[in-house]
Amino acid sequence: MQLANATWNPSQEVLSELLPGAEAVEVLPPLWIKPRAAGEEPSERGPQLDVYLCPFFACPDLELQQDSNLVTHVPLPTRVPPATWAQSRVALSCRLSNPQTVS
Repeated sequence: MQLANATWNPSQEVLSELLPGAEAVEVLPPLWIKPRAAGEEPSERGPQLDVYLCPFFACPDLELQQDSNLVTHVPLPTRVPPATWAQSRVALSCRLSNPQTVS
């Protein structure tokens, strides 16, 4: 998975703003997703953070990211208001290691 227009802070486990001169796209570390029943509250873990529902697209090309390529939204913790990430077009996409082997 790759993250566009933001960076992941591994020590704080939150989205962070890109540093000047940094690459606009980076590989996101593996995510562990735990299913839960509708209405079930998430387990408590540290201070309450905002959550950005980051769009996850099937297409790695930033120019082709549109609703028809949207797979789901991935909740990512943030210390910045989620609207900031939406305005910056922060998104996740599939990262193909060798696109020529995919048919």
